[in-house]
Amino acid sequence: MSNENGKSERAKRQAAVSGQSPRGWRMFLVKYGLLFAAVLIWIVFAILQHRFYSPINIFSIIRQASIIGILGLGLGGIVINGDFDMSFAANTSLVGVIAITMMMNEVNPVVIFFVGLAIGTAVGVVNSLLVVRARIPAFIATMGMMIFLQGIAKYATGGAEIYPIHVPLFYKLFGSSYTFGVIPNAVFTFAIIGIAAILFYGYSKRGRYMYASGGNPDAARHVGLNVRSNRTLAFILGGLLSGVAGLLLISMLRAANPSIGQGYLFPTVITVFLGSLFLKGGVVNAPGIILSAVFMASLSNGFTMIGLPFYAKDIAQGLILVIALLGICVLGRKSMRDIKI
Repeated sequence: MSNENGKSERAKRQAAVSGQSPRGWRMFLVKYGLLFAAVLIWIVFAILQHRFYSPINIFSIIRQASIIGILGLGLGGIVINGDFDMSFAANTSLVGVIAITMMMNEVNPVVIFFVGLAIGTAVGVVNSLLVVRARIPAFIATMGMMIFLQGIAKYATGGAEIYPIHVPLFYKLFGSSYTFGVIPNAVFTFAIIGIAAILFYGYSKRGRYMYASGGNPDAARHVGLNVRSNRTLAFILGGLLSGVAGLLLISMLRAANPSIGQGYLFPTVITVFLGSLFLKGGVVNAPGIILSAVFMASLSNGFTMIGLPFYAKDIAQGLILVIALLGICVLGRKSMRDIKI
């Protein structure tokens, strides 16, 4: 009996060394499956439409990914701490509506910029008070905030689309202009925020504390971490990035309406959960969110270029969300109770 056990253990060790371990393959798929999927769809779209790989289209994809990516990085920090936010898209809409309204009244562009950031951040602060201090479930509290913000945006615009006669040069440079005639300036904003998020969540003390707070709040408290502070900061940063996304979005479109940000709600949620499969096997992380945002933008762009029906994107997004959750649960050996919504 002991001889058989010894052979079994040796076989397991040899399989692990040779890379044949089932767990090894599982974790490899969890960590790099999103990257392989992205490369695969890029190859398929390039075969079907040769213009897909043109420099102009590649930068257009990254430009499309910038809004989803920035919102995803904000939502990702909240999810890392074990919370959720349903109001980030409505926050983006409100910031955009207020910014365009101020442009129509010829307010100084710099003032508009900081007011937009302040509004986004203030929504994050209120969310943190409702969820962290008042202990209202995050999903319910932020859904109430979402409905409230949508109402304010509709009141401010009368439910119609608004646009200024003159868009300040600052906002043209910020979101709708191109460097060297090819690279959208929005790409630089996304890159700066993406690098900052990678450094903050991956390498700073506070970032590691946030992972600890979300992973096991009781253990984090026992070792002296301020879990409330970490959760509050996550909501504030999420609100701030919603403000940035709102300002960037109206700079691209040069117009706003009460639902200008709502179209980014589900794509951003999908981006966060799909991105959690990359590198860390079911744990939300900044590089995964960035890659996932580019992946989602590539799908949307590719579907348009090859002429698929408008509803194909919605079908694909729904399937991707289900696949991402299955990947977290099955490949990452987590249960739905471990996925904080």
